[in-house]
Amino acid sequence: MSNPFAELGLKPEILSALETLGYETPSDIQSQAIPLILDGGDIVGLSQTGSGKTAAFSLPLLQNLDMSLKHPQILVVCPTRELSQQVTKAIQDFSKNLKGVRVANLYGGAPYPEQIHQLKQRPQIIVGTPGRLQDHLRKGTFDTSEFTAVVLDEADRMLDMGFRDEIRDLLEDLPEDRQNIFFSATINPEIKRLIDRFSDNIETIQVSGKVKPATTIKQAWIDVRESSKLEILRRLILRDAPGQAVIFCNTKRKVEEAADALSVLGVTAERLHGDMGQPMRERVLKRFQQGQVRLLIATDVAGRGLDVAGVEAVYVLEMSHEPEDYVHRVGRTGRAGRSGASYSLVSRRDFRYLKNVERYIGESIPKEEIPSHEDLVASHEKTLVKKLVQTMGLVLAPEEGETTQDEEGNIVEPTPKVPEFSSFEEFLDIAAEDEVDAMEVIQGLVDAWKADTRPALNAIPEDRGNLKSAGGDRPERGERPNRDNDSTDFDTLYFGVGREDDISAGQLNGMIYNECGVSSGGIGKIKIFGRHTLVDIKKDEVQSVLDANLTVGNRQVPVRPDRGFGGGKEDKGRRGGDRRERRGGGGGGRDRDRRGGGSGGGGRSFRDRKGGGGGERRKRRG
Repeated sequence: MSNPFAELGLKPEILSALETLGYETPSDIQSQAIPLILDGGDIVGLSQTGSGKTAAFSLPLLQNLDMSLKHPQILVVCPTRELSQQVTKAIQDFSKNLKGVRVANLYGGAPYPEQIHQLKQRPQIIVGTPGRLQDHLRKGTFDTSEFTAVVLDEADRMLDMGFRDEIRDLLEDLPEDRQNIFFSATINPEIKRLIDRFSDNIETIQVSGKVKPATTIKQAWIDVRESSKLEILRRLILRDAPGQAVIFCNTKRKVEEAADALSVLGVTAERLHGDMGQPMRERVLKRFQQGQVRLLIATDVAGRGLDVAGVEAVYVLEMSHEPEDYVHRVGRTGRAGRSGASYSLVSRRDFRYLKNVERYIGESIPKEEIPSHEDLVASHEKTLVKKLVQTMGLVLAPEEGETTQDEEGNIVEPTPKVPEFSSFEEFLDIAAEDEVDAMEVIQGLVDAWKADTRPALNAIPEDRGNLKSAGGDRPERGERPNRDNDSTDFDTLYFGVGREDDISAGQLNGMIYNECGVSSGGIGKIKIFGRHTLVDIKKDEVQSVLDANLTVGNRQVPVRPDRGFGGGKEDKGRRGGDRRERRGGGGGGRDRDRRGGGSGGGGRSFRDRKGGGGGERRKRRG
C-alpha cells in the first residue's frame, strides 16, 4: 500500500519519520503546499488552526536543505515563544532520520549565552520570535547572507502584536532571491502590503473560506451563572474524565484564582500565563507535552502553538472578546484529524461574545445542559465497571469463525477484546450467564474501588457532613489538599521559597504532586511566608519529596525537615491514634479469608487471563 505522503515527492528518511510519528494522510494544506514549496515557489497559505501548517512548510524545506553546508539556510519566524518551541520540536522530530540537521531556537526571556551556544553549533535552521531575532541580528551573532528560505508563521498574529517593524527589518536583511512562505489565518490590508513588498510572484493557497474549528471537534456551550462556573467546570471534568485538557481564562489573575479555587474543589490544574518566569513556563509546558500534567489552565499565551496530541477537551471558562481567539483555543484539541470536545461556559455578560463567534464561524454552537447528579453517577459507574473488568482480567472470547489473515495468507488468531459496559447491571447479566464466580466479582470490585481515587460527587465543602461511604469510612479525596490534617501521619517540610518568589499554594501543590510522585492525599497544610513555606507531607512520602530536586525559576529549592516542627500537633495526633485503636479490630482476618484463592472460571463469552481458584471456590460450595 503506497504512502500518501510519498506521492507528494518526499524522500524515504522523512517518510519513515512521519510513519513513526503516526502521520498517515496529508491534510488539505499539506497536500497543496508541499509540492509548491518543493518547487521553490513563494506561497501564502490560509488555513484554520490545527490543520497541519507546521508540517506543510517543514517537510519540503527539510527535503530541500543542503545538509553538507554548516550555516543558516532557513529562518522561521513565530509570534510567541511557545509556538517557536513547538515548531522547533516538530522540525527536530521530522528530521530525526536526516543526519546532521541542527536547529537553533531564539526567543525572548531565555538567556543569551545558551542561545549563542546553539548558534555556535552551526545550525542550518533558525526558529525564533521577531524581537529576539532582531536582537541577535544587532549583536551579529549569526549571518543572514546564505538564507535560502524564510517562513512567517501566523503572520497576522505577529502584526497584531506590533511586530511590523521587526518583521520588515528581518526580511530586508535576508537575500533577495530567497523563498518566501507566509502562513496566516486571514489576509488583511497590512498583510497584503507586506507580501506585495517582498514577493513579486506569490501563489495563494486557501483551504477553506471560513476559519472555523475542525469538524472532528464537538462544540457546545452551557448557560451558567458567573458564580457557578467553577463548580460546573468541575462537573464537566468529572463527567468527561479527559486524559488531558486545557482550561482557558482571559487574564492571568483569573488563571490564579481559578486554579486555587479548583484545587479546593478537588481538581488540581497547572497554570500558564505571562507573569510566570520563562523557566517555569517551559517546565510546565514540557510536563504537559510529556503527559505528566493532566489539566492546564491558561491564558491565550497557550492558545496558539500548543500542539499536544493527548488534549481531549478544551473548557472555556471565560469567553474571549475576539472570535479568532475562540477558534485558536478550540484548536488545541482535535489535532491532526483526532476527535476532541470543547465546552464554553457562557454567563449573561458572555452571551454577546458567543453570538460573535457563531457569526464568525458561520454556524450555531449547540447548547448543552449542566451535568446533573445522575449524569455524574452514570459516568462514574461506567468508569468503575471498566476498571472492574480490567482488574478481573476479563476479555471477550472471539466469535465463532472470526479469523483474520496476514499478508502471506496465514490464519491469525484474533485478539480477545475488553468488553465495554455502561452499567453494573449490564455487566452482572453477562457475568451471571457465563458463571463468573460471585466472590471473584466482589474482590474485583473492591480492588477497582480502592484504585479509584478520583473524586466524584462529594468533593465540595458543603457536602462534608455527608461524606460517609457504605462502610462508614471517608472516601478518598483525590488530589484535594488536606488542609485540616491533625494526625501524626504527617511531617512538616521546609521549602526555601515563599511569597517573595511569587509562588502560590496551588502552584506548590501541583509541583509536589506532579514532580515528586506524591500519592493522592499526601499533602496537608501549606503555610506560605515571605521567604519560605511549610508543607505537611505524609511520613511515607517525605523521602520522595526530599529526593526530588525541585526548582523554581533557575534555582533549586532547598527542602528539608522543618527544625521547628513539634508542639501540640503530636497531642492531636495521639488523640487521633486513640480513636483509630477504638475503631480498629477484627475485620482484617475476615477480609483475608474472603479473598481466598485467585480469580478463575471462564464462561461462554468471557476469557479470564488470570486463571486460578474461582473453580475451587465453586467446587467447595457444591
